[in-house]
Amino acid sequence: MKATCVMLLAIALLTVGCRNVQSAANSFGRSLVSDTAIRANVVGMWKSAQPQWGRRATLSFRSDGSFEWTREGPPVRHGTWQQYRGRLMLADKDSTASPGVLQLAVWHIDAHELLFDVGTSTAGPPDEFTR
Repeated sequence: MKATCVMLLAIALLTVGCRNVQSAANSFGRSLVSDTAIRANVVGMWKSAQPQWGRRATLSFRSDGSFEWTREGPPVRHGTWQQYRGRLMLADKDSTASPGVLQLAVWHIDAHELLFDVGTSTAGPPDEFTR
């Protein structure tokens, strides 16, 4: 009987914990934008609203599927981009950074503003870029 009660309590705590993780992932009341919205607005040059690591960043997305990310100087990352389920997937190639895929979770995009989180974390305020 005691083992059954402990097991039920453990299941209940795990269930509540999983729900809290889900709600924490959307703690700012955000949801990812549609791929259609990304495609319609992302092409062009975006500049960081605030300095990143002490320098302003620029993101350029081209209609041929290429991108370039700079921070007041030579390119930091460049490669190809595609949208997937509300995320911009940046495939980094021949860059000064280690190669791989960088995910940008896009929370808002329109003709003048782009808000995203880098990676899968949604902690803290999103990065803000403007035209």
